[in-house]
Amino acid sequence: NPQIVYDILSAPTLAGIALEETLYVGDSDVDMQTAHNAHLAAIGCTWGFYKREQLLDNHPDYIAEQPSDILSFIQK
Repeated sequence: NPQIVYDILSAPTLAGIALEETLYVGDSDVDMQTAHNAHLAAIGCTWGFYKREQLLDNHPDYIAEQPSDILSFIQK
């Protein structure tokens, strides 16, 4: 259910941030599904709960092998 994503993005401190400017970072199949359901780019993190193959089964837009990889997915 993507509702939690919408609730977070509607917080006053995040006002004006578009879905297209948001990345969803997670380590599980549920995280990847939530990102897709919320129409966000999904980053699967291999150092978390699931292995790389399980993340790939849920079609992340990006795979991060280490935290610093996330920086390369951010367009400046």
